[in-house]
Amino acid sequence: MAYIEMDYKSESLCRNVTLQIILPCNDGWQEAKKPFRTLYFLNGFSSSAREMAACLSLRFWSMQKGIAVVLADGDNSFYVDAPDRMALYGTFVGQELVEVTRSIFPLSGKREDTYIGGISMGGYGAIRHGLLRPDTFGKIAAMSPGTHAYDLLEEKTELFQKGIARSLFGEKAAYLASDRNLEKLVSDAASSEQKLPELFLCCGRQDELAYECNQAFLGCLRKNSFPVEYREKDGGHDILFWEAMLETVFEFLSK
Repeated sequence: MAYIEMDYKSESLCRNVTLQIILPCNDGWQEAKKPFRTLYFLNGFSSSAREMAACLSLRFWSMQKGIAVVLADGDNSFYVDAPDRMALYGTFVGQELVEVTRSIFPLSGKREDTYIGGISMGGYGAIRHGLLRPDTFGKIAAMSPGTHAYDLLEEKTELFQKGIARSLFGEKAAYLASDRNLEKLVSDAASSEQKLPELFLCCGRQDELAYECNQAFLGCLRKNSFPVEYREKDGGHDILFWEAMLETVFEFLSK
């Protein structure tokens, strides 16, 4: 396993960024076939790429399954573009990050070898960008995603600053009619003729932040006949649940 911390100047974010990159090579195990299958993994709100690389066993599962992992900070952005701040986080994770890392490292350029995943806010970002870019991403792995992002930010006032939903997404009516509303995105994707990414969704039964909205989102997926592999088990909105589900995520990606 090779673990690389890399800095470069991002065009989408107009600043220097730091990536955490895990490659399944030079680890004493059987070498994974190059170019590597790749998981772009998005962190949650208040977290960082370095924290995810340190707290989750991504390195172990990268070696076990021969899948490279690329992590980049989301900076509480919900991975949406904010042109007024010259911070195009959606463009960054959905397009630029893939292009830059493929140009430097031996990563596969094939859709079927390219995955996007994440936890909480990152799960929202993974679903959104996986559906917006079905030609890039063949699979989506969303762990405890904040699927109803606007309501989540508005209602959980003990966790989020008042007005942050409007700051990120604009007025609620505009959000609901846009591709930032995951249920609208699912409906649009299901009615299109494009090949859909495979979707894995999981959430802990005791997750007070995301369980209810994930049940509603699961209903939307099934209503639109959108294929999904869903798992739930006892657990909260925390690193213990995500670590416990990581093997299942990598099994899904390896199919």
